[in-house]
Amino acid sequence: MDPYELFTETQQLLAAGNAQGCVDRISQVMESEAESIPPLLARAVAHLWLAHYPEALADCNQVMRLDPENRHLYFIRGAVLRRMDRLEAAIANLSQAIDIHPGYGMAYLERAYCYNALERPLEADRDLQTALKQIEASLQGYCDSMGIIRSQMDATEALMNGDREYPRLFLSAMELEAMQRTLH
Repeated sequence: MDPYELFTETQQLLAAGNAQGCVDRISQVMESEAESIPPLLARAVAHLWLAHYPEALADCNQVMRLDPENRHLYFIRGAVLRRMDRLEAAIANLSQAIDIHPGYGMAYLERAYCYNALERPLEADRDLQTALKQIEASLQGYCDSMGIIRSQMDATEALMNGDREYPRLFLSAMELEAMQRTLH
């Protein structure tokens, strides 16, 4: 089976909340085929979701043998180690993921959780702010690549969520002045 087809299949299982199905499917296919990085990472994530931390680390170690510069490997290992309360080791792995890819917003966020647990608020806040900027930049990059005007996306999201009225993109001068008065 093509590793990327397997990866896509397992991502669908994870998206449906079926982490055990993901683990079972990858294990079944990998018994008869060579190791491949995307399915191993998907299985590591599934093990993480199932709180099977030693198994997740074992999958990460297999990926490390195949591709020691894989940023996702270090992110997943960091996430697993954080949940095992091995916070310094988690920070080291997450830092490695960030070194490989400085724009890895989720690695900054995970590392912020570690710093917060270690009661290091300055580092936690720094990483949280960086994570928010990186994630915002990724979202904007997606919008740009898809030709979506960001305000259109925000408006569509508001309508779909139904948690606020559909935002209007243009307001009259009187409406703007009224809004400004409420801010002060």
